[in-house]
Amino acid sequence: MTHAITIPRYIALCGNPGSGKSTVQEILRRDYGVSPVDDGHAIRSIAVEHMGLTWEQVRTQAGKRETVSLAGRDWVVRDLLGQIGNQLEALLGPHAMPFLTERQVVGRPGHFSFGSVRRDQGRYYQERHGVVIEIANPNAGPSPYEFDRYDRSVVDLTIENEGRCLRTLEKAVYAALQELHARRQDWLARVTKAAA
Repeated sequence: MTHAITIPRYIALCGNPGSGKSTVQEILRRDYGVSPVDDGHAIRSIAVEHMGLTWEQVRTQAGKRETVSLAGRDWVVRDLLGQIGNQLEALLGPHAMPFLTERQVVGRPGHFSFGSVRRDQGRYYQERHGVVIEIANPNAGPSPYEFDRYDRSVVDLTIENEGRCLRTLEKAVYAALQELHARRQDWLARVTKAAA
């Protein structure tokens, strides 16, 4: 589907677990040619390649709720992934995950979506010609884990996802992109200011 809309190079998505971020990424890919990027790939790879978890456990909501035993300790998979991310951030800084994720797209043409932006990591993408879109879903409450939270002050706009109808969500994504297009001078000016 072709739309006469200016799309930012980076679209960073944030929202509570289960809010529909992956579905929005799929809509962006299918309808607007925005390539989805797994911004938790580094963490997931460590868990799969070095700890014996499966891709199902580290990618799906059901898998992340499972409990696994590693080196004599039981872990909820979501907690394990979060703690791996925390250690990478302790080593590389608070924007370690977007830094590692961007390595997947540097030098590639096109537009990219990042489906799990946490804390204030959206600033990283904003500084690189991107926008931050929150996916709000009344059926997806906040996570009990600190590492799942995000800074709402970084959000450029919000898509309301009632979680009942895909067509309604598709329309909400289109409306959000239209709004971004209308506000493109604002975000382009922000990017230019950040680069100066």
